[in-house]
Amino acid sequence: MKRAFVSILLAATIFLPLSAFAQNSQMDKYMIGKVVEVFDASDSEGDRFQEVTVEILRGEEKGGLAYVNHGLKSTLLESEILHIGDKVMLLKTMSGPTPETAVPVYYVSDYYRIPSLLWTLGFFCLLVFAFSGKKGLKSLVGLAFSIV
Repeated sequence: MKRAFVSILLAATIFLPLSAFAQNSQMDKYMIGKVVEVFDASDSEGDRFQEVTVEILRGEEKGGLAYVNHGLKSTLLESEILHIGDKVMLLKTMSGPTPETAVPVYYVSDYYRIPSLLWTLGFFCLLVFAFSGKKGLKSLVGLAFSIV
């Protein structure tokens, strides 16, 4: 009896926090887009923000346009300023008091970095091969299988 109680308590400790803090992934969607228009502005306090038009390149709304108030809720750093042609990750979320009256709201989540990350990974693999040869490549394959 005591063992069953401890098992239930352990399972509740592990799995309850996961469900309590889970986000509603059915309403939030990520998409890849390209900035096609930028209008720089500032609010009454002088904080800079941008009104950005983004063409959606991948995702369920491919080919559509999204209008984003980038930096309106937080101060933009110089590295966060968007320019025409930048590829970005868009987050589409539904905002409203009820699901029936919710309207889509778009946010720029981050720059789209996957191509540069793949180049970095390729360069790393090349360095591993240059310094340790076939043995190093075998270790990278083992590392890849352990991650999957």
